[in-house]
Amino acid sequence: MRRKQGIGLLEEVFRNIRRAAIPFRVYAKNLHEIRALIKEIGEVKTEINKIGFFFLSDEETRIRNALKTRLDNLLSQLDEMAEKNAPSAARMSKSSGDVLRLNFIRTYT
Repeated sequence: MRRKQGIGLLEEVFRNIRRAAIPFRVYAKNLHEIRALIKEIGEVKTEINKIGFFFLSDEETRIRNALKTRLDNLLSQLDEMAEKNAPSAARMSKSSGDVLRLNFIRTYT
């Protein structure tokens, strides 16, 4: 009796492991995408800071503005991914997400 019960329990464990593997793969993929966005945000901020703030040529101003636009787009993508992957009870309203993004931009640019 114990042997049969043990085999049944092991089969149940393996079934549960297989079922859990699919959501874990999706989670890992989402995490990888979020990390890639965060890395790119950091790289864009570094480039913005390299250009500087004062005495910019017209070309440097255009480059800085293009980088700021790219940064804003990346932050929007990050917001969308966070909203898409967050449980419905924990989702933020659009206005609070905008406030967080603006605070992030002000702090790091």
